[in-house]
Amino acid sequence: ISGRGLAQYNTVTGAANFVPQGLNEYTDGLAIYGDEIVVGLQGTWASAAGVEVWNTTTNQWSMGRLLSGLPNNIINDFAVTSSHVMIATEGGIGMWNITKNDWDDPLTSIDGLASNNVKTFDYDFNTDVAYMGTPIGIARWNFSSGTPLATIDRGDGLVGDWTVSTVTSISSSGSVTLYASHNGAGNTRPGVSQFDLPFPSMIQTHRPDQIPHNTVTAVATDWWGVHIATVGDPLTHWNASSGQFEDGAATWQLPAWPVYDMDSDGSTLFVTGDMGGTRVEIGTP
Repeated sequence: ISGRGLAQYNTVTGAANFVPQGLNEYTDGLAIYGDEIVVGLQGTWASAAGVEVWNTTTNQWSMGRLLSGLPNNIINDFAVTSSHVMIATEGGIGMWNITKNDWDDPLTSIDGLASNNVKTFDYDFNTDVAYMGTPIGIARWNFSSGTPLATIDRGDGLVGDWTVSTVTSISSSGSVTLYASHNGAGNTRPGVSQFDLPFPSMIQTHRPDQIPHNTVTAVATDWWGVHIATVGDPLTHWNASSGQFEDGAATWQLPAWPVYDMDSDGSTLFVTGDMGGTRVEIGTP
């Protein structure tokens, strides 16, 4: 269905549904070979023409390719590597080969890219690895091996997954630091994440809003500082010694959320909710 994507209809049960979106939704003809459906893709103002293959046994896209060129006309960012001009778009990465002076095939989710919706693109010359801001975190691609690396997300310590902008800086010693801004989508708050390249490295966070939500559900105090629970993730602690806010336990680390009561004996913070409680170590005076 052009403009909607590939749909499937079960003649036995009468159930109909659309399959997950592939390279684009503007289909144009299909052919069946065994358990594979080859789907033609139209070129549009926002996406290049191409072809993709749906496997009816595994119920997933098994391969696909857009014609060489920009995978999408909405351009978000540029970067230059040792061999290519990389163009971040809403449909993947366009790749202009500097040596050939011509387009290579674009880099998309079919190749293993974490998301086709690429907002930013930064390149680490030291490791030949790209860092790309997407709605699901900071995607990474190793150009030396031609393979994706694990996406950096909230589970690794980012303020939020949805990354709208990134920038790198180089110190006098030559170390490279990446700064990523997050728009506060979902149950997160706006902020900036900072870490040195290459990753993994320690992630530091900076928030204009010091607590993750304005609805506070519990507060506790002790010699260490102030502990604050809200309906947002994570727990927040104000360190009396440094005068700074610090992130605490996330929702997935606690047995119940939201937290409705907290008590501290000065070394252990007792956290409880509707489904139980746990202890959070504070430290020693």
